[in-house]
Amino acid sequence: MNNASGITYQANLPLRWRYEGTPSDTTLAQARQANIALLHALATLESVADKDHDIDPAVSKAIDRLEAKLDIVLSLLSRLVSQQMELPAAIPVTLGVYQIEWRGAPELPTQDSIIRLGLHLSPKLPEPLQLYARVMTSQTNLCSAEFLDRDQELEEWITRTLFRYHRRAVQARHHD
Repeated sequence: MNNASGITYQANLPLRWRYEGTPSDTTLAQARQANIALLHALATLESVADKDHDIDPAVSKAIDRLEAKLDIVLSLLSRLVSQQMELPAAIPVTLGVYQIEWRGAPELPTQDSIIRLGLHLSPKLPEPLQLYARVMTSQTNLCSAEFLDRDQELEEWITRTLFRYHRRAVQARHHD
């Protein structure tokens, strides 16, 4: 996969696609804002809270308990929403800043077609990223597509997410 930024995220993720016409600027802008909000929310949920060493230990303990309770509520809410919606099957996906590649899907779009992808990055947020893309390669078991929206802020949020997931994968390898 050709990736100008050099960093990708590989995982088995729920992915759905459907054919679309070329999206209007308004449609791209709406999807962009929803995607940025989703990536921001995901970063917030996945962030490790930095401990303020000057904070009173009793206050710190109370904050830790509150965060634990919120984690439980979010987990329960996420499971409830996931039960109500039918997620697509998880398949091997390689996500880059400007493109995506996937394997093992029972059906693939045709080359040069415009599609809208629904990519579920995390079970913590059952809402998928909505990415419009042009199919670059569509072979027997492999599809790659380039994103149509090249907005700098969206690219920055995707890059942050990729770096966070990459860092987490490197840390996991070092702890094994």
